[in-house]
Amino acid sequence: MDSIIDYYDMLGSPVLLNRGQLRELLESNRFYVYMLWRSDDRPLTPFYIGKGRNGRVFHHEMPSEASNNYKSNVIQKLTRENHDVGYSIEYLENEEEAHVREVELIATIGRSNLSKGPLTNLTDGGEGTVGH
Repeated sequence: MDSIIDYYDMLGSPVLLNRGQLRELLESNRFYVYMLWRSDDRPLTPFYIGKGRNGRVFHHEMPSEASNNYKSNVIQKLTRENHDVGYSIEYLENEEEAHVREVELIATIGRSNLSKGPLTNLTDGGEGTVGH
């Protein structure tokens, strides 16, 4: 692949939201896959893919002992430099479909710890559980 990849176009130009906009759109108890985007990159670059429901997408901004340090560092850098985390979300019918879509997106975009892409994900996805 080229060194400059327009992930935004590659993924079909998803709707990018800020935290407030996303909070208004979250639908209770529906499963979704979400992307966190670097708002300081041009072209826009996703840096994390996850699966959840309710407010799971916002848990990344809370400190955790078991957290992904690389992802946390990206969020801290964006905050320090007065940039927002960008969000996009895709609702799915059930948890199984959300797991499948999460794995698909991570494989398509690529993990940085495998030198295959920009994602800070530490796994290939699909292994999370409800309520994590």
